[in-house]
Amino acid sequence: MSNQEKVSPAVVGTEFDPLPNLQAAFPGSIALKAKGHLVEFCSDNTCDGFVSSADVPLAELKDFAYLYVHFFWEGLSGHS
Repeated sequence: MSNQEKVSPAVVGTEFDPLPNLQAAFPGSIALKAKGHLVEFCSDNTCDGFVSSADVPLAELKDFAYLYVHFFWEGLSGHS
């Protein structure tokens, strides 16, 4: 059985949006700005901004922001 066959049909073709997960974990700390080319993560009175050019898909910027917050920020602060 291939990996494709193991995935539920309801999941195939759907896009995962990581921002709601970040917004739930850090209420009021995540903002999408600049027509989808800027994700700001502001917590502890500091902000990290993730900016992309117009040719970078919004999904990729959101994925990068999610991975950064999950692996870098959470690891340093002890949040999980």
